[in-house]
Amino acid sequence: MRIVGLALGVAMIALFGVLTFYTLHCLLVASERTGQTAFNEISRVCFGDRWATVTDVVLILNLLGLAIGFLVVIKGIVGAGLDTYAPDCHMSMAMCYRNVILMLLVFLLVLPLGLLPNLRSLSFTSLLGFFWVMFLLSAVVVFFFADGHLADVRWGELEMANWENFVDGVPYVVYVYLCHPNVLPVYEALTRPTPKRMYKVLRRVLALAAFVYIVVAVFVYLTFQNHVFSNFIVNNFHKDVKVTVGAFGFAFSLVIGTPVYVHTGRTIMDRLLFPGREYSLFRLRACGIVFLAFCVCVTLPVNDLSKVLGIVGASTSPIVSFILPPAYLIHLVPEPERRWERYGAWIIMLAVGSLSAVSLVKQIIQLSS
Repeated sequence: MRIVGLALGVAMIALFGVLTFYTLHCLLVASERTGQTAFNEISRVCFGDRWATVTDVVLILNLLGLAIGFLVVIKGIVGAGLDTYAPDCHMSMAMCYRNVILMLLVFLLVLPLGLLPNLRSLSFTSLLGFFWVMFLLSAVVVFFFADGHLADVRWGELEMANWENFVDGVPYVVYVYLCHPNVLPVYEALTRPTPKRMYKVLRRVLALAAFVYIVVAVFVYLTFQNHVFSNFIVNNFHKDVKVTVGAFGFAFSLVIGTPVYVHTGRTIMDRLLFPGREYSLFRLRACGIVFLAFCVCVTLPVNDLSKVLGIVGASTSPIVSFILPPAYLIHLVPEPERRWERYGAWIIMLAVGSLSAVSLVKQIIQLSS
């Protein structure tokens, strides 16, 4: 909201929710046409072995970005707690403490869960994450009204639409709607996996996601206006108990959710580095340790979540979400069949791809200057 304005921000969240549903439709069509339930295998059927490898590289880079984003949020929440409840702590010591606490959380929780043989033991993480997201949403809304922030809103100073920053806002909404790699496994796990049932699940999940994003974004922006941080939890909520509990609960759900990315990342890394080899749990665990170690090394010097969201949301995320699925549909569906769906796929692929490319170039220029 701070980047693009209140009204434009809400519109972008809603629009990209619809676009995400369409690209998920493209992905489901591709899965049905090829009989495959993995991105790399669909790419192999559509474009050959080389593109299957390229797809795996993009996926693992994207997983690294997502895991790093989680760790940066966790570190930000820890830092906000230190700033709030230990305000006399020197800045350099506070930075050191938050890095030490992050590494302890990774070593004691993320790493052991990331080394488990399979993901079945982590099936509860989605439910726990949903609970804490809804709790935090409620806490933010109650904080806005109960603490009298409604009267403090300077309505005349609120920016409704900043079209100059539209391109800068695209990576953020692309990032938050990245769910495509998880959809096909969920589809396969349904009791009666039919397209009709899966579309019903997707509509409800995306509608709920859009609702949560819009409510949190609007109320946090109205509360802090132009002083809001990219990681909204680190804003000054004046030691509000509800927000504090929600923030630390949310951080804990991220801690035990990060191993999901470690598991998927180690599988892809093993496939890339040791193609054709027999299953080896030792090798998978070694790949998981390397994956997690890289994420921690990148996270330690990073304090600004917007940089992570911006780079990942403008590079690998649009490829996975808005370029590959439409490309699959265009390749697999003949010209006369589903003509308008093909047109839609072309438009989404070119529009989001172009906007993401422009945003990525802008960010690289800003980082290098």
